[in-house]
Amino acid sequence: RALIVGDDSSGIRQAAKLIGFLPIHHADPIKAREFFNQELPQVVFINPAQISAPPLEGMAPIISVVPSDRRKSFFVLVADSLRTLDGNAAFLYGVNLVVAAKDLPQFPQIYRDAHSAHERLYMAMNGVIRERQQA
Repeated sequence: RALIVGDDSSGIRQAAKLIGFLPIHHADPIKAREFFNQELPQVVFINPAQISAPPLEGMAPIISVVPSDRRKSFFVLVADSLRTLDGNAAFLYGVNLVVAAKDLPQFPQIYRDAHSAHERLYMAMNGVIRERQQA
């Protein structure tokens, strides 16, 4: 499943389907967090009605999930005013990937590239965590 938080969007729904996930929408970030904690969706799309300067205070309930659960999902901020693959913006907003709404038709390739880079970055850390859990 892919969770869409904030405004619903046919473009985001289509993007989720194109990468093989069933889109589930929750407008309220608090309800979205409840769903997240129960389901741990692999992808979380954050689509605020208006983008503000970081942090996105209205989305804090979903962005601020505990780190161990956070690492199990891939967070994508969709916003017209940001540049796709802007790593600085992703860091400042506390997400894994920033995608401009106009680039959603190319989302499968954008996601593949960004998710692969994310996996390489966290491969060593995830290995250590798995070893500790087995010990």
